[in-house]
Amino acid sequence: MRDLQTTRKILRSWGAWANNKSGVGWYTEMCGLSNVLPREIKGYVNPISDEDALNIDRMVAQMYDHNNPRPMSFFLLSYVYNMSNCEIARRATKADDKKVSEAKVRNALMLMETFIAGRLTEQDEVGKPISIE
Repeated sequence: MRDLQTTRKILRSWGAWANNKSGVGWYTEMCGLSNVLPREIKGYVNPISDEDALNIDRMVAQMYDHNNPRPMSFFLLSYVYNMSNCEIARRATKADDKKVSEAKVRNALMLMETFIAGRLTEQDEVGKPISIE
């Protein structure tokens, strides 16, 4: 069974992949724009293969709840856009005009991380482990 720390490392790698798309070989923006070049991956993030990242993408897509999209937005802001829990709570409070605590953000992230950890453990048992270099 994977521990949560390993799952978070894999999710950080997936977030960098989802935000960057640097290993694809083509650009998503039109030529002539100022942000055409891919962003550099931070040194503390381990690279992840496209196949593994797409697999995690599928897992993340399964977590989306149409009735309650807020936890998914917390998850994406945390892992893809690399925001702190405090910043996410502050932005959610501004958007809703209702207090969103950092603990609420942390609990939503923990629930989603645990779901991904379970799915990764399930894949390990089937024989398709996801690894980060």
